[in-house]
Amino acid sequence: MARTEKVSGPRAAVAPRGPDPTVTTDRAGQWLARLSVVPAAGAAGLLVTGFLLVLAGAFRPVLVLPLGGVAAVALGWCVWRSARGVRLRPDDGARTPTWVVWSTVAVAAVFGVLVGVTHSEQIFVERDPASYVQFGWWLGRHGSLPVAESRWAFGGGVPGMSWNSPAFYQVGPVVWPQFMIGLPMLLAVAKWTAGLGGMLVLNAVLGSLALLAFGGLTARLVGPRIAPFATLLLAFSFPQLFVARSAYSEPLAELLVLAGLCLLLDCRTVRARGAVWVLAGASGLLLGIGELVRVDVLKDLVPAIALAGVFAARRRRYALPFTLFLSAGLAVGAVDGWVLSRPYVTSLSDSVVPLGVIAAAVAVVAAAYALLGRFGRLGPLAPDRIARWRVGRLPVATACGVLVLAAFVAFATRPAWQTVRGATGSTAHYIGYMQGRLGLPHDPGRFYYEYALHWVAWWLGWPAVALAAVAAAVLTARVLGGRAPRWVPVLPILLWTTATTLYLPGITPDHPWADRRLVPTVLPTMVLLACWGLGWLVGLLRSAPGRDGRPWRLAGRLPRRSPRALAVAGVLALLVPLGVATGPLFTATTHRGEVTQLHRLCRAIGPNASVVGLDRSANVYTAAVRGMCGTPVARFYTPTRSRVDAAVAAIRGTGRRPVLLAGSPEVLRKYTDAPLRHVVDLHSRGDQHTFVTRPTGTMSKRLTGWLAHP
Repeated sequence: MARTEKVSGPRAAVAPRGPDPTVTTDRAGQWLARLSVVPAAGAAGLLVTGFLLVLAGAFRPVLVLPLGGVAAVALGWCVWRSARGVRLRPDDGARTPTWVVWSTVAVAAVFGVLVGVTHSEQIFVERDPASYVQFGWWLGRHGSLPVAESRWAFGGGVPGMSWNSPAFYQVGPVVWPQFMIGLPMLLAVAKWTAGLGGMLVLNAVLGSLALLAFGGLTARLVGPRIAPFATLLLAFSFPQLFVARSAYSEPLAELLVLAGLCLLLDCRTVRARGAVWVLAGASGLLLGIGELVRVDVLKDLVPAIALAGVFAARRRRYALPFTLFLSAGLAVGAVDGWVLSRPYVTSLSDSVVPLGVIAAAVAVVAAAYALLGRFGRLGPLAPDRIARWRVGRLPVATACGVLVLAAFVAFATRPAWQTVRGATGSTAHYIGYMQGRLGLPHDPGRFYYEYALHWVAWWLGWPAVALAAVAAAVLTARVLGGRAPRWVPVLPILLWTTATTLYLPGITPDHPWADRRLVPTVLPTMVLLACWGLGWLVGLLRSAPGRDGRPWRLAGRLPRRSPRALAVAGVLALLVPLGVATGPLFTATTHRGEVTQLHRLCRAIGPNASVVGLDRSANVYTAAVRGMCGTPVARFYTPTRSRVDAAVAAIRGTGRRPVLLAGSPEVLRKYTDAPLRHVVDLHSRGDQHTFVTRPTGTMSKRLTGWLAHP
């Protein structure tokens, strides 16, 4: 007779393989769960493949499109199949209504169409978007790095001649573009498939997909019915529109981090071991590969590194794949920073090196914690024991919640007790110049970072900030008290990234340009927390019981319609400030006409030419002339008539035509007697420049360029 053994201990906690027969199918929820992560998984496959081909010097459409396409489809399909057992709210038996899916998709689609119609045409390098476009154009056209300086086209060059330009560093005999290579690779793919127009609207697509990922994250953490509303709030906050209209790296970074957090939540709910590995590995890869897009992602991932150690210490099934692929993603970013973007990373060494040290220290501590947990030696550091710690009479969970609320108050009142300074060099010069134009006290070293939380309130409103603060405090107490397990892997990352970004945005405080720092995580975090906080307050008013089991006293004294009235008032408090802030800029277009001017410039330069820039205004066109016109170009920082004449003679000696380029005819007349030609004459609209007030419109902008053929 067979003996039946009673299983106890750790083995009893191991879930059986296969689907859970007690869980009802939630088809709409699964669709939203999949749509929110599969595009990011596909993008990760394409990024990894493209990066390896760039390292091999073989970034060509004949290789990138088929190999990258296969990698994108394969990774996307694996995530799609593994997510079929995902439930948006495992602790909630309700199914997701179909309208939640199509309305969330509709919000993202309307956003994409609006941004695509109002996209900018920044191709002349004045700020980051044009730098990314020129980087992507060169990569798509030549398939390798570094950028060739073409010294031969200038007869070897003359004293005082340089081949660098804004966002392009000259290192010895070659030129290296600024920034990490993630977004330029996708821009190169867009060039191959849709030309320059495709490059200029790529971020409209990435922004829409990031909104889908945010809708999925909201559905998982707050509830599916809240997802469309939260997505609407984020979509039409102006910084979100602003970065999607131009080639900024933030939409791609936002897509990767939000989808990575969604997958991290999903791998904790699926039961099949293979699905756990796929989802956890994809989560780690998406979070880690963000380093390939933005160098400061390492700062944001410090909590993820710590969580990897906690997962391993607690013997979670997803600990190993998450840690392995997070490390692999970070390694890819490190190789990019060391090999392909080294001059750029070196220029940021004052901040990158401390970040690396902090991340390494956290990794060592996480590894030690994991080993202690694996061998059962955590003792008082075990999570269940930490939750029982007390600070005076307060449980540690409550004390931490109070600290989080106090941090929000400190950020809100920061302008009253702190003035952040530290700007030097060209940044200080620009700040001092703009202070004079804006009527502010002359203080060139000032960064205005003490207003960082006010930047958020400009676009979302103070009611949203207040709701987010309350929600962050309550959720912190619940997570540490073991009452909000869904938020455990997400809340530390979101709060840490928000706090560090608000404390040190690391950008010139020129708005709306500086507001891009809020996009990848700060604005999504604030919207997510505000929506949760509003729901929590409504639920508290509706049915929160007292300690004695009786209905909450305040709820008993108020009319039954009070919860509904609070919900309506809360929705209006979130929507009205958003509409007031974004309304004047909703359909604003900037930098239009630059594509037309580029064609005029290239035709005027003509074939077999070598271009020499003579002033700072000409530097704006240097990268476009080199990349999009396909013409060798150099520049003089301190031109003299003798140097220019020597350069003209050297160019003629190679059999090429010399062309002089400047921003005004007065400059050209100093160095040549040849006839002048007005080739760039752009009257357009540009972004406002403000330091301590919210931008409310656009401003007139003009670009001018002159040529001479000596």
